[in-house]
Amino acid sequence: MILKNFRYRDKIRILFLPIFLLIAIGLFAIYDISVKSLINEHNTRLDKTAQLTEDGLLRTGQELEKLVRLFQVNRTLVEYLYVSTVLGGDTAPLKELMRPIFVSLGLDCLELYNAKGKGVMELDKHGDYDFTKARIDEVSFGKINSGFNEEYGIIKISAFGPLSGDKGTIGHVLVAKYLDGEYLAGLKKISGNEIFLLREDKIIASTNGVRQEPYSLRDGRFTTGGKTYSSYEKNITDIDGKPLCTLIVALSSDELTISIEKLRAYIGGIFILSMSAFFFLSIIFIKILNGPLEKIVAFIGAVSRGEFETELKMEGKDEISELAADFNGMQRQLKSANDAMARYTEDLEKAVEERTADLIKVQGQLLQSQKMEAIGHMAGGVAHDFNNLLTAITGYATLLYLKMAANDPLKGYVETILSASEKAETLTKSLLAFSRKQVMEFKPMELNETVMNLEKILRRLVREDIELKIELCSRALTMTADRGQIEQLLLNLIANARDAMPKGGKISITTDITEFREADAQGTELPVPGSYALLCVYDTGTGMDVKTKEKIFDPFFTTKEVGKGTGLGLSIAYGAIKQHKGYINVYSELGKGSVFKIYLPLNNLLEVQDKAPAPSVLVGGSETILLAEDELHVRMLIKHILEEAGYTVIEAADGKEAVFLFQQHKGSIDLVLSDAIMPLMNGRETYTKIREIDPAVKVIFMSGYPADIMTLEGLDIEFPFLAKPLSPYTLLSMIRTTLDR
Repeated sequence: MILKNFRYRDKIRILFLPIFLLIAIGLFAIYDISVKSLINEHNTRLDKTAQLTEDGLLRTGQELEKLVRLFQVNRTLVEYLYVSTVLGGDTAPLKELMRPIFVSLGLDCLELYNAKGKGVMELDKHGDYDFTKARIDEVSFGKINSGFNEEYGIIKISAFGPLSGDKGTIGHVLVAKYLDGEYLAGLKKISGNEIFLLREDKIIASTNGVRQEPYSLRDGRFTTGGKTYSSYEKNITDIDGKPLCTLIVALSSDELTISIEKLRAYIGGIFILSMSAFFFLSIIFIKILNGPLEKIVAFIGAVSRGEFETELKMEGKDEISELAADFNGMQRQLKSANDAMARYTEDLEKAVEERTADLIKVQGQLLQSQKMEAIGHMAGGVAHDFNNLLTAITGYATLLYLKMAANDPLKGYVETILSASEKAETLTKSLLAFSRKQVMEFKPMELNETVMNLEKILRRLVREDIELKIELCSRALTMTADRGQIEQLLLNLIANARDAMPKGGKISITTDITEFREADAQGTELPVPGSYALLCVYDTGTGMDVKTKEKIFDPFFTTKEVGKGTGLGLSIAYGAIKQHKGYINVYSELGKGSVFKIYLPLNNLLEVQDKAPAPSVLVGGSETILLAEDELHVRMLIKHILEEAGYTVIEAADGKEAVFLFQQHKGSIDLVLSDAIMPLMNGRETYTKIREIDPAVKVIFMSGYPADIMTLEGLDIEFPFLAKPLSPYTLLSMIRTTLDR
C-alpha cells in the first residue's frame, strides 16, 4: 500500500533498501561495539597502571618502615647516637657512619633526632643544611609512622620511628624518598605511563621533565603541553589528612584515537562499497524492467507540455499495450478539457488580481492604524508629564490671583498666565486625543449647533480673499461626543484648507445624514452599520497627489514651510474621530482642491444639556487628608491648597509610605487623595492595602494620564477620579463632595 505512491524505478530501489539498511545497521553495530571495546581496553589498561602506581607508592612506604626497623636493631647506630645526644659528643662520626648507608640504600633524606625531638644529624641528596633547630612533633614519639609530608616545599614519602638503648629511647630516625621526577621515573618503569604531580595550577614534578607549566584536568582528561591523556587522579594528603598535592597517572589517548580512526575508515569503506553495489544493482533492474514505463512517462510528459497530437505506440498485447490504448483515449479528452481550462484560468486570474488589490488596501489601513497607535503612546506620555507641570502652574497662579487685590496692577499678568495655561491644557487634550488615551467628556451634542457656535471664529480664521460657506442639514444631528474635540477637529480642517489657498478661493462646510448598511461597511473602517452624521469640508485649494494623500495622517508630516506647521493637525483629527468610533475619508486631486468627509455615529434619542456653571468660591473643611503623590511640585501645591482651605494634610511620596502613614494615623484620616501611578506601589495596590486597615476609607484618585485608570480596574467600589491638570476649584469641590457623601 505504501509503495503505490512511488514511481516504478523508485519501487525497485526501495526493494533493495532493506538489504542496504541491514548492512548499514550491522556496520554501525560493529563499529559501536568495537569502539566501546577499544575504550574499555584503554580504560582497563589505565586502571591497571594506576593500581601499579599506587602499589609502588605503598611499597615505598613499607620499605621505608622496614629500614626504620633495621635502624632500630643497629647497635652501632644506637651507640653513636647515644654519644652524640646523651653524652654531648661530636655528630661528625655519626654522619660519617650514616653516609655510606644513606647512599647504598638510595635514600633522598635521612634525619636523626634526640629523645626530645631536636634535630641532631641530617643527610639530603640536595645537600646538607643547618638541621640543629629542626624538631619533630611529639605525637609521633614511641611508634613507627609512615606517610606523605611536605618539608621546604618538597613532597616526600617518609617513615619515622624511635631508637632505644639500655635506658630507654635515646632518639628518633626519619628516612624519606622525594616525590620528584627521578622517583616518578622509577614508578613509570613499573606502570609504563607518564606520572604528574599537581599543586594548585602548576605541575611540580613529572616523568617527562615538565614542571611549572599550566594544565587542564576535566572529566578524566588531562591536557598539558598540547597533549591530551586519559587520567587517573589521586589526592595526596599528609598523616593529618591535609591535602598536599594531586598524583595524576596519565595514559596517552593517541593510540586509542588512531585505533578508532582506523576502525572508522574501515567501516566507512565497507559502507561505500555497499552503497555502490546497491545503486549498481538497482540500475540493472531498472534498465530491464523500466523500458516500457519510460515510454509511457515520455508520452505523459509530452501531453503535460500541451503536445496533444502525440500518440503512444506500444508493441504487443500485454497489459502495458492495453494501458497505452487507454492513454491515447485519455489524451484526446485532455485536449478538449485543456481548452476549457484555459478559458477558466483567464477568468480566475482577473478575480485574483481584484482580490489582491483589496487585500493590499486593507493591509495599508492596518499598517496606518498600527503606526498611529505606536506614536500615540509617545504623545500620551508627553501629555502625562505636561499635565503634572500644568497642575503646578495653574494651581499656584490661581492661588496668587485669589490673594491679589482687585486693583493690583500685576493681576493682568496672572490672568495672562491662567489664559496660557488653559491653552496648554487644550493642547494636552489634543495630544491625548491623538494618542486615543484621553478620557473624552462624551455628552449629548447637536452637530449643527456646534458648527454655528464656531462660525464667528471660523470666519476670523480665514482671510478676506477666501469665501466661507456653511450649509447645515435641516434635521437635528444629535450624537454622543466631546464638544471640544469636535470643535478642534473643525478648526484644524479649516486652517489646513486656508493654507492650501494662498491666492484665495472657497471653503464649504456642510452637514447631512447618511445611512450605512452592512454591505457598505465591508472593506472600510466603519465599526458598525447604522446612521451617521456627515460633516463635509470642501476647499478649492491646490489639492494633493496620491503620495501626499497617503501620508496626511502621519504624525509630523507637513508640506508647509519650516515654522508654519507642526504636522500634527490631521493626526490629532484622526485620533479624535477614531475615539468617537467614526470614519474619515479624503478625496483630492492635484490642482482641483480637497474634500474631507467625517462620519460620526448618531443617537437622536439623547437630549442636549446646557453646560453647568463653574464654581466661584473655594470650599474647604477641617478633616484630615492623606495625600499620596510622587511629583514633589504637584504634592506641595495640593498640600498648600488643602491647608489654605482648612484641611489637615499628611503627605506621602509613594504608595508604600502612604500605607505606613495610614497605619500610624489609623482612625484619624477621613480621606485618601492618591495619584494613580507611583513608584514602589501604584494607586490600586495602595488602596487595596489601606482598605485592609480600614474598609470604610474614602478615596479619590488623580492622574495626568487617563490611561492610568486601567490600573484601578478590579476595585469593588466606584471611585471619584480627578484628571490633571486640576484647578483648586475642581480639587476642593471633588473633596468636599466625597467627604459629604
